[in-house]
Amino acid sequence: AFNQYLARCGAMLMQGHFVADVAYYKGGHIPNFSTTKYIRPDLGFGYDYDDLNTEILLQITEVKNGRIVLPSGMAYELLVLPEGDQMELAVLQKIEELLQKGATVSGPKPSRTYGLADYQEKERQLNELADKIWGKSPRKIDKEYGQGRIIYGKTAREVLEQAQVFPDLQVLDGKRDPHIDFIHRTTAAKDLYFIRNTDSLSTRVKLKFRAKGVPEFWHPESGNMQPVVVFRQDKTGTIIPLQLDPFASVFLVFDKAGTVPDHITVITTNGEPVYPAISDVAEGVLVRKDEQRITLTGDVSGAYSVEFDDGEKVSVSIDDQVVHAIEGSWQVRYPAGWGVATDQTFDTLSDWTSFADPDLKYFSGIATYRKTFTVEPESIDHTSSWVLDLGSVGEVATVYLNGTALGHSIFPPHKLEITDRLKPGENFLVIEVANTWKNRLIRDTQLPFDQQLTQSNLSNSKDPQDRPWKDMTPSASGLIGPVKLIKRHQTEINP
Repeated sequence: AFNQYLARCGAMLMQGHFVADVAYYKGGHIPNFSTTKYIRPDLGFGYDYDDLNTEILLQITEVKNGRIVLPSGMAYELLVLPEGDQMELAVLQKIEELLQKGATVSGPKPSRTYGLADYQEKERQLNELADKIWGKSPRKIDKEYGQGRIIYGKTAREVLEQAQVFPDLQVLDGKRDPHIDFIHRTTAAKDLYFIRNTDSLSTRVKLKFRAKGVPEFWHPESGNMQPVVVFRQDKTGTIIPLQLDPFASVFLVFDKAGTVPDHITVITTNGEPVYPAISDVAEGVLVRKDEQRITLTGDVSGAYSVEFDDGEKVSVSIDDQVVHAIEGSWQVRYPAGWGVATDQTFDTLSDWTSFADPDLKYFSGIATYRKTFTVEPESIDHTSSWVLDLGSVGEVATVYLNGTALGHSIFPPHKLEITDRLKPGENFLVIEVANTWKNRLIRDTQLPFDQQLTQSNLSNSKDPQDRPWKDMTPSASGLIGPVKLIKRHQTEINP
C-alpha cells in the first residue's frame, strides 16, 4: 500500500513543469552548494523557487511575458542575484541581455570579477556595464531598464506583490499554524497541487490556490478521485476548505479547460457559518459528489443550509451520528515459527507489549484478527453512511469486510468507509495488522545468539549487548482499538 502511494505520488509529480516564481542565482564562488529547500525569509510561504548556477543562467535566451524561460521550459517571474559585489563579466552581460528583453532582476550592483587573469580589463568592463544598469550610486533602486526592470532594496515577496503576482497558495484562516506544505506542477491541460499536512495533529484550513478551473481531489493512498463540491472562485484564484488527517496528503487537480459545474459557496449549521468561515462545526461536515448526486453528512445534528454558486439555497435537517461499539472476543492468528501460539482468543483488544509472554510482547510481523458482528436491519437505510473506526493501530492495517478488501490504513485516524459493504444481520470482519521489526530486535538482545530469530547488518557482534537497540522501549503494536461502527446521517442537497 505504501509503495502504491509512493508510485502514485511519483507519477503525478513527474507531470509537466514545476511552478516556481523566483530563480535565485547562486553566484560563482567556490564551494557553492544549494541547501535543502526551505521557506526563504525574503519570499515567505506561498511562493516557490529554484536555485540556478552559472551554467544554467548562461543558457537562458528567452524572456516571455516578462518571465525568463529556461531551455527546459521552466519559467520565472523574478531573477534574484546573490548578495555581494563579485560577479563574472559573462554573467552580467547575460543579465543585461535578459533585462533588455523584459526580465525583472533584483540584486546588488557588482564591482569585482573572479580570478586574476586579465582582471583589470574585465573589471573595467564590468563596472562600466554595472553603472549603465544600476547607475553610479549603489543606493536602493527600482527602475526600468530596456523592456525589463532592475530592483535593489526590496524583498522578493515585495517585488512579486508589486507586480500583482500573488502567492501560489495562501492559508486564509485557521486557529493555529496549519503546517501545510505544497508542490505545484502544471501541464497544458491541468494544474496539480500536492498538499501535505506535516503535523501529527489533524488540520482544518481554507486554502486559496492561484489556479482556476474545475477542481478535483485525487487521493494518492487509494487512487480515488472526487469532484470538489465546496469552493469559490474569483479573478485571483480558487478558495477551497480542506481538512487533513495527521501527516495526510492529497492532490488538488484543476482542469484548465473544463466548465465549472454547480458548486456550493456557503454552508451554515444551526445558523453558525461553516464555510466560507472556518469553525469547530466544520470538522464534522462532509460534502461529496457521486456522479450527479451531492450528499451532505454532519456529525452535529440540526438545520443545515447550503447556497450554490447561482444563489439557490437548500435547507436540510440532520440527526445525530450513532456509535456502535464492536465488543466481545476476537480470534487472532499469528504466523508459526516465532514462539507465539498461532491461534489465540483475545477477550478484549490489547497492545501486544502489555502481555506477560515475552514472545507475544515483542512479536514483530503480521497478525490476523477475525470477528463476527451483527447490525440490525432497520439501522441500514439510504439516508445513512457508515464508517469503521479501528481506534489505535500499531502500525498498519489491511481490512476485509464480508470477503471484500476495504483497503489499507497506514496513518491515523484509522477510519474506512464501509457503507456499500455493510449488510443487515451478520457481518464478518478480518483485520490484518503489521508492526515493524523493532520489537523483535529488542527481544533478541535478551537471548543467547543461537536462540535469536533476527539478523541485522547494523551490528556484526554476536554479543546482544552490543546491539544499538538493546535499551529501546518496544512500540505499541497490534489492533488496540476500540473498534467502532459510526453511523452518520446523510441527505441529498442537489440544487
